[in-house]
Amino acid sequence: MITVNFEYNPQKMHLILTTPKGKPVISVTGQIAKVMYDRINQKNKKPADMTKKQLETKVNDLNEWLMNPVNCKGKVYSEREHNRNYYVSKLIELEESKLKTIRV
Repeated sequence: MITVNFEYNPQKMHLILTTPKGKPVISVTGQIAKVMYDRINQKNKKPADMTKKQLETKVNDLNEWLMNPVNCKGKVYSEREHNRNYYVSKLIELEESKLKTIRV
């Protein structure tokens, strides 16, 4: 297993990949740095149990973002739309199974 060590500055969109001892290996800036950072965090995510209320809140937040005309372009829109659809399907599964929580 490879451990990714990094420093990320979201204001500058600057990502520095480092050795375990902190020595810089590569520096990336701009949109590529943001995408790399997001992918690193996606791989580090662990499944979580969510309640109906948490799922509804997540879906509502994503719907608000999707309804904003400023956000109607690009890859981020399609990713958030996919995320919304995923959480909706989990919400349906939770209700149909009559569970209190569901793993997402």
